[in-house]
Amino acid sequence: MVAGITSLGRAADKRYSLWRTTGVDVLLQEIEKSRLRVSWATDAKHKTQLGQFLTPESTARFMAAMFPDASSKKCRLLDAGAGIGSLSSAFLGRCVSGGLAFTEIFLTAYEIDSVLYPELRETLSSYTKKLPLSYEIKGEDFIERAVNCIQFGAEKGFKHEDRGQF
Repeated sequence: MVAGITSLGRAADKRYSLWRTTGVDVLLQEIEKSRLRVSWATDAKHKTQLGQFLTPESTARFMAAMFPDASSKKCRLLDAGAGIGSLSSAFLGRCVSGGLAFTEIFLTAYEIDSVLYPELRETLSSYTKKLPLSYEIKGEDFIERAVNCIQFGAEKGFKHEDRGQF
């Protein structure tokens, strides 16, 4: 198991180094500054009640580097707990730098904390100038939504290749 994680880590590190040198760095660094500001300004009790964890830039970049090269021209991306958009931004940063080539990207971002919506909108809209991106922000709990879809009938879901719907 460790060997598999290590080789995956090496592949992610290689992709990460390829897109790190682009102008996307500046945008991701600005989002990191916003993350720190929002995190410090948000009451710990509020974060605990919402299960809120704003993903650090380094973690977001690492996770985005794990996405395999695009096997499809269209991408439907789900950010189930978007926060200010750190994870989505790291993924979109890979797309901007040429690491992932899509002709169309549709992103659905779920976030239950309405205080974060302006930051999230700003983060995502900054990529619409660089990518064929459209997005929607849903102000509801993704897990609750998914359970309701399973129990009461699913709408069009999210897929990763042909491994099944989420």
